[in-house]
Amino acid sequence: MGLEEGLIFVRMTPTLCMPLSRAGSPDGLIIVLDAWEQQFVARTNLLACADYYSARSVISLQQPFHISRLREFRTIPLDQLREQLRQACPGA
Repeated sequence: MGLEEGLIFVRMTPTLCMPLSRAGSPDGLIIVLDAWEQQFVARTNLLACADYYSARSVISLQQPFHISRLREFRTIPLDQLREQLRQACPGA
């Protein structure tokens, strides 16, 4: 599988996506998705009481991509991908 085939963008919000390689194991990818989801929840909560730059700092390492920049790439909603991974790994 080439990088283009294994690279997807997970829609964490209606407008923000995170890049993900499908090369990992399903249970490992679920752990990554769960961690990202927690970061986005923290960011949303912080935006309610702080400025954008403070909230932006909550998402460490990888900055999300705006969906308008991803027209050439496959995007998938977080819940849909998580369900596909759980089906591939029943123990997750």
